[in-house]
Amino acid sequence: MKKLFILLMTAAMLFSLCGCVWFMGAPDDDNDAPAGLEPVVDEPEITPEPEMAKNPVLEFYSEYYAACGAMEELFQSRLEGEATKEAADTLIYLAEHGLMVSEGKITFGWLLSTDSEGTFSSLVFGGADGSGTISPGIDERKTAADEGEGEEMELTPLMPAETPILTAIPDESIEPEEAYTLNFQFAAGNSLRGTLQKEHLEYSEIDGSGYSVDIVTEGDVWESTVIRGDGLTSVLRCDGNGLHFTVFDSADQSDITENIYKWTSDSAGARRI
Repeated sequence: MKKLFILLMTAAMLFSLCGCVWFMGAPDDDNDAPAGLEPVVDEPEITPEPEMAKNPVLEFYSEYYAACGAMEELFQSRLEGEATKEAADTLIYLAEHGLMVSEGKITFGWLLSTDSEGTFSSLVFGGADGSGTISPGIDERKTAADEGEGEEMELTPLMPAETPILTAIPDESIEPEEAYTLNFQFAAGNSLRGTLQKEHLEYSEIDGSGYSVDIVTEGDVWESTVIRGDGLTSVLRCDGNGLHFTVFDSADQSDITENIYKWTSDSAGARRI
């Protein structure tokens, strides 16, 4: 019996020691493991993409529509609410005016920038199929040719070789006004030609119906003029007093004693004047 007791006590002590070893002596894999060096990853250098140049014609139209777009839509809705022949006729003239005015936007305004600073040149698909260019500066030779078309050009006499040619020293304090020459060739064969300055956009259709568009701004006033090939002229003006739309039967407004239609759209509504 005594031997059995000793055997049981010995077994109990061995079990107790094994438990201590299991609880206290187990290696901590996380703490005892040697810390490895984290691999160094080279982050790729992000090269900023060059900022695309903004199309100056598109920016000009954005300002024009911001000033006149809502007024024109309101005027149109007021005309649609009038069941008169005058209102129906004016709606047609207004739609034609807006179509010709927007022609510059869907042609010149959709041209893409090139590698040359200030130059835009590309193909255009969608609203107008064709190709065109926007070039810095105004081509004086083309302007002179357009103004003197059909007239004989006088030759400028040559200066003697020994005569010095003096040029005025430019005033560096005056920043040159941005100006562009515009050209667009439609796939159908006709073309547009014009110029853009800070507050003035003008272009004419060549080899087509021959209409011309002139958009000018001064302060908070915007005025767009469309002259059709047959001389019919429409003028849309937006100012602090509202929108004014006038249709003439001739391009020379000074010779007109009576307008076809003349409307004003303001806070009181649309009315003929």
